[in-house]
Amino acid sequence: SSYRYDAFGQVIGSGMPGRGFSSKEYNERTSLSYFGARYYDASIGRFISRDPLGFVDGPNEYIYCANNPIGCVDPWGLWKRTAWNYVKDAGEQFVLGDYTDKTNALGTGLQIAAGIAGVDLIADVRDISASFVNWEWSWKHVGKTGLNIVGLLPAIGAIKNIDEAGAGIKGFAKNADEASSLAKGAVKNTDDVVKQAQKVHKNSLDYVGETHVYALKGEDGYYKIGESAQGYRVRDGASIRAEQQVRKLRKETEGNQFFSRILKVFPDKKSAREYEKKLIERFRRLFEKDSLSGNKTTR
Repeated sequence: SSYRYDAFGQVIGSGMPGRGFSSKEYNERTSLSYFGARYYDASIGRFISRDPLGFVDGPNEYIYCANNPIGCVDPWGLWKRTAWNYVKDAGEQFVLGDYTDKTNALGTGLQIAAGIAGVDLIADVRDISASFVNWEWSWKHVGKTGLNIVGLLPAIGAIKNIDEAGAGIKGFAKNADEASSLAKGAVKNTDDVVKQAQKVHKNSLDYVGETHVYALKGEDGYYKIGESAQGYRVRDGASIRAEQQVRKLRKETEGNQFFSRILKVFPDKKSAREYEKKLIERFRRLFEKDSLSGNKTTR
């Protein structure tokens, strides 16, 4: 089967994939995708728990790819990565060699190409230096140092880098293991996360995540004050929930003009709900009405 997604991973059309957006496992019970360290809600474009690494991607610990899912990826729910990050890491591997832990396929390819061309003498001396600067008494380190020394011979330089390619694969596996460990630290097991997701559903007052208060305005003035954690439309930053209501009102009133705007953004549902109630009360006193037309129903 094939599925189409919007930029933040919400399925366009019908169907619920078992493994979908960003190749992550999709939980149909909670409508969440498992990224390794955290669960992700594509309907709001946010993770449902804080980043285990803290503020590595900025002050918002729930944000996905810094709100730029077209130019970035977040493989494990820990930090965003861009094409520039990849090229930068490759350059650092090529220039610094064993003085850095950064390894990827492009950087290793550049090292192998330099070895085959026989222009890696400086790199070999650099790696030998790094071996002695960061010396440790282990057979693995002694063997690697010996390989670096033998790598001074042109024919063996490329072989040494092929060996480093294997080390790069191990390094990738190591990073994956570290991500897995962080994931285990963030959530003990799937059942715990399912319970957590049910508890902090975006319609619950216990929900902790960016929530905005919006206003709907018609030809006769303000129609409704509301709050939502559904997120924003990528194109113009408008409230998704408010715009849905605007379209419905225009249809029900045969084309009367309604507009929406975001009034304020809060880090949690409870604060947004309190602000919403204060605004409704303020409008009630200002216009001497029981309530705004769109706020007639009580929660």
